[in-house]
Amino acid sequence: MRILTTTLLAGLIGLTACNKGNNGASGSTANLTSQTDSISYALGVFFSGGLKADIQEMDTINVELLKTGFNDVFSDNATTKLTEEESRAILEAYFKKMEADKFAGEIENSQAFMDEYAQQEGVYSTDSGILYKIIKKGNGEVSPTLADQVQCHYAGRLTNGIEFDASKDEPVQFGVGQVIPGWTEVLQMMVEGDRFEVVIPSELAYGARGIQGVIPPYSTLIFEMELVNIVE
Repeated sequence: MRILTTTLLAGLIGLTACNKGNNGASGSTANLTSQTDSISYALGVFFSGGLKADIQEMDTINVELLKTGFNDVFSDNATTKLTEEESRAILEAYFKKMEADKFAGEIENSQAFMDEYAQQEGVYSTDSGILYKIIKKGNGEVSPTLADQVQCHYAGRLTNGIEFDASKDEPVQFGVGQVIPGWTEVLQMMVEGDRFEVVIPSELAYGARGIQGVIPPYSTLIFEMELVNIVE
């Protein structure tokens, strides 16, 4: 209850801040004859307002079925047409598709880049879809495992050529299993001294979420990565 109360207060403060200057002409407060009435109506307005804002970008909403869903959950005598798990799966699939449609151009550009890169001389591919070139072959004898720490030099860029990250003068140390899946896979193919150019599809990098202000969602990433040392 404390968490709910805190959340509601934070939301109400936000609503108040957003509505400064509004004279607050209310609807039917005269019909709210008890504290229970007022709280119940306030919760309806509060949650409905947030929900209305969240669904503005959706194709269409059947408001009557929306109300039915609420009523079925709150009614002790009703059985919901969908379980909570089924409802979550439907919504996750819908919003995932909506997000993908929003970034369809980025997805197409990334795929076109990978198709073109794959045709270059000396490019290898993995079963997962990673593309790579061996720029320099090292003298190491073993590859790191998931349990290992490694030291690497690297530079990462987007398909438009913009560099978003790089090691500086000293190599960076991290666990093989503590990085994006594409890196984890490639590192286990390398030996000390290897330097690869690697093209990692978005699903093995930062996927639909990206990194705000740095890596757009659904971005294919290009890395030049050198395995300097497997840490003892």
